[in-house]
Amino acid sequence: MLGDKPTSLMFAALDTEDSLWVWGYSVDGAFGTGQTNTMSPTKLYAFEKNVLDFSITASTTNISLFSIITKDNKLYVAGDNTFGQLGFNMLSGA
Repeated sequence: MLGDKPTSLMFAALDTEDSLWVWGYSVDGAFGTGQTNTMSPTKLYAFEKNVLDFSITASTTNISLFSIITKDNKLYVAGDNTFGQLGFNMLSGA
C-alpha cells in the first residue's frame, strides 16, 4: 500500500489504484464505516479509485477527524464534531 499516514491508533493507506484502505481504532467513527474498531485493512468502496488525498487528525484531547478529497474535488469528513469542526449544523460525531 502507498501513502500510509498513521496517526495515533488510526491508519489509512492508498493503494496503487487510488483506493483507500483503513484500519485501527476509529475514534468517534472517524472512518465512517459504522465500526469503531477495524483490526484488518478495510477498503472504503465508496471512494474506490477516486481518492486524491486524505488526512487523519487525532489530538491528545481525543478529538479525531478523517477527511478525504476525491479526484472530482469533493471533500468528505467524518469523526468527532464536539465543537462543530466538521462544519455540520449539529454537535456530535458524524
